Amino acid sequence: LINEVHLADDPKWRSKLLKTIDQGYRKAPYYGTVMPLTEKIINFTTDSIAELIHASLVELNQYLGLTTQLIASSSIYNNTHLKAQERILAICQQEKASHYINPIGGIELYNKSTFVEAGINLSFIQSKRVTYPQFKNEFIPWLSILDVLMFNDVPDVRKLLEEYELV
Repeated sequence: LINEVHLADDPKWRSKLLKTIDQGYRKAPYYGTVMPLTEKIINFTTDSIAELIHASLVELNQYLGLTTQLIASSSIYNNTHLKAQERILAICQQEKASHYINPIGGIELYNKSTFVEAGINLSFIQSKRVTYPQFKNEFIPWLSILDVLMFNDVPDVRKLLEEYELV
């Protein structure tokens, strides 16, 4: 489980990662506001990858002005005996969800008819291809949220987040 995965004991990985990010993005237009956020996330004190991910999502939500409720599902639902689709269905049922949206990569993992039988609509989110200036280079798509943040202001990032379709 993700809440059982721990980060490397070597404290140097954080500074090495920050140095790599600094070298790659120091001339990006939003470096001055995004790099302190990045440092705060990467330097979050924990040895748990789940806690680091959760903290990073909280920070990103605050930065972008999003109000999405975040729930650490790997530790609160008491369903670790279930796997994959059954686990997701159990969470949806506990939350009384009528619609579950999964990243497009899960299209091979989940069966829509199984969800429908449980009274839950299943959709997959497919990001649309978007472009934005990346220095003076040819655009490279699908890099990371960090790349998006370094080259776009908050209102533009929020618009980019709306560029998807449900399939």
